[in-house]
Amino acid sequence: MILDAEIAILAAVRTRLMETIGIVADEIDIELDDVAPGMAGQTYYAISANGCEPGKHSTLGDQTTHNLFGVRVAVIERITDVARDRRRTTAFIDRLRSINGKLSQVSRFLRYSYETINLANIDLASGNIDGKFIKPLVPKSCDQKPRLVQSEMYGAKSTSTGGDLVVAMVRGINFGGAEFIGRVA
Repeated sequence: MILDAEIAILAAVRTRLMETIGIVADEIDIELDDVAPGMAGQTYYAISANGCEPGKHSTLGDQTTHNLFGVRVAVIERITDVARDRRRTTAFIDRLRSINGKLSQVSRFLRYSYETINLANIDLASGNIDGKFIKPLVPKSCDQKPRLVQSEMYGAKSTSTGGDLVVAMVRGINFGGAEFIGRVA
């Protein structure tokens, strides 16, 4: 049941962002980490689980489960189309401005969103899971700074001089507190 709830909240976040921001299916998915598929376009949204901890009502006995779930959304933007001498100047600021704007949209549509947990609850009900989310995701933190991603994470080749090729910039926002209560069969 706990794993079903995790899958439901991840899928709900994906659906909510697609519906509200207008992201198409091949620009967003549930991932193990902040890595986009090799064939992803210029911008990619990676959704991943960000922890599950027992809630304060977990000790009510064997019949009740109470957990708090977290979700991470990372925005990945490719930078391979930028000349190397521009990466540390305007290109960095331009990508950072773009990523921060996209993360602001993510936060606006996910924080305290009962629509998101309603989507998760519909998914749980369709799977005959006896439980539901009762509180929405809340923002917990944002990466202190974006990080540059090297080519090997995307299956790209190194440069002809043997140096590592920077291919993307990533920054994420972490949500937590999606409160789930269920009954164990």
